[in-house]
Amino acid sequence: MKKIFLSASKDMIFSMLGLLLYNGVMQLVVYPYLNDSMGAGPFGTALYILSVVSIMGSSFGSGASYSRMVAHSERTEANGDYNRFLLQIFALSVPVSFVTLMVLTDFEIGLFVLLFLLMVFSVCRYYADVQFRMTIRFKEYFLYLVSLTVGNLVGLGIFKLTGSWIVGIMFGEILALVFVLFTGSIFRKPFLAVSDSYHENMKSVWTLSISNLVSNFILNSDRILIRTLIGASEVTVFYTATLIGKMVAMFTSPLNGIIISYLTGYKIKLDRKRFSFASLVMFVMAIVITACSVIVSEFFVRIMYPNVYDMARDYFIVANAGQVFYFMSGSLMVIVLKFTKENMQLIINICHLVVFALLAVPGAVIYGLSGLAYGLLAANLFRFVLVVVIGMVQLGKAE
Repeated sequence: MKKIFLSASKDMIFSMLGLLLYNGVMQLVVYPYLNDSMGAGPFGTALYILSVVSIMGSSFGSGASYSRMVAHSERTEANGDYNRFLLQIFALSVPVSFVTLMVLTDFEIGLFVLLFLLMVFSVCRYYADVQFRMTIRFKEYFLYLVSLTVGNLVGLGIFKLTGSWIVGIMFGEILALVFVLFTGSIFRKPFLAVSDSYHENMKSVWTLSISNLVSNFILNSDRILIRTLIGASEVTVFYTATLIGKMVAMFTSPLNGIIISYLTGYKIKLDRKRFSFASLVMFVMAIVITACSVIVSEFFVRIMYPNVYDMARDYFIVANAGQVFYFMSGSLMVIVLKFTKENMQLIINICHLVVFALLAVPGAVIYGLSGLAYGLLAANLFRFVLVVVIGMVQLGKAE
């Protein structure tokens, strides 16, 4: 256990450094630059489009990644299992791209093609994380994130030359995939040959992906609902209000990857005592992270987004708390995934969606940004508690 702890600590450092670099560059350099160059309204529209891309990537790409992690531990798996799934998602990306632009009532064939390509590359990039998690190679994962970061910085120059922010963001996705192509094996031959567990793997990947789709829609709902129901500039206001909370909470992503890597790779067993301790630690961390996020937001938003600071500061506490509890419940759900069936995650997220629909959507319609912020916080607190309760019940049955 000591050896595992030391190894996990080292991997956590590499993951957090990589994520710190990537998110730091995106939030401190790329997004402020786009905001200054485009203005609050057009930048809000760009955030809306990026939210749809993120939903597709983090739902289906990450769904394939986590499914393959589980299959690697418990079943057989092959590149073809997941490449076939990716081809299905590429086809699905066509109508999703079309509807995304139709909502803006600004459909252009050139913009449609660029959005489709960005969506395809994003799905592949989210899936590519499995290359390093499956083999517990987090030093290379760090370099993978470095390539993604460098690509996005170069993308700013591409945006300046072409005027297309989509092309600039896409370059980062492509560079990261090139790194995986040369250092890994998940995108190599045989491309479509499947394993003996193909049907089980497909059932797993679709269950996890649909579950992720539900939760990621809620995560990105602030941009989508605000852009649809309220306005483009308000998207930028709420985005900046939640920015620090999202940045800090996103550090749970490497934690999730390491958790699932070590739970599956070392076959670590859990009991109610360990799970309850992990739940308590997550709750305390959420409170501390929220407090720190509010303090940092006061300075960061004032400096980096002065044009929306006065409007955003009213939402610092409630908006950041909502984001932090969402990410913390996600970390607990990764643990629960180890000792429950994949459909349990889908059940949790459907319950979360129902509560979100009952609270956040009417809140946004009636009370605007304030209603959405408090509705999101209540729904995400409910998700955290629900994961804890289900985890304790399932472990109790096992014991």
